[in-house]
Amino acid sequence: MALQNLDFKQKVSGDYVHYESEPVQLTGDCGIQLLFKGDKNDVTVLSGMDGENFAGSHYEFNVGNLFSKPVRGIIPGMYIKISTNNEPASGHILMSE
Repeated sequence: MALQNLDFKQKVSGDYVHYESEPVQLTGDCGIQLLFKGDKNDVTVLSGMDGENFAGSHYEFNVGNLFSKPVRGIIPGMYIKISTNNEPASGHILMSE
């Protein structure tokens, strides 16, 4: 297993501010853990095949200060990135090798 930190950058689209991780290429199923300083966090897991174009594959709204979920059904070689409405205090992804 390989544990990797997720770094988030602020993105602004008009009045909409959100935080996005860099794309990560997966070797298969993985787990994601995000810690937040407060509540009411919206988390979107986006997936794609080329590392540039992404579509939402998992949504969870009004999450407390911890988001910890497995991501299953990813074809090895696909990419994911995470989008949140609040900046995570920390983020990690655990990948199978």
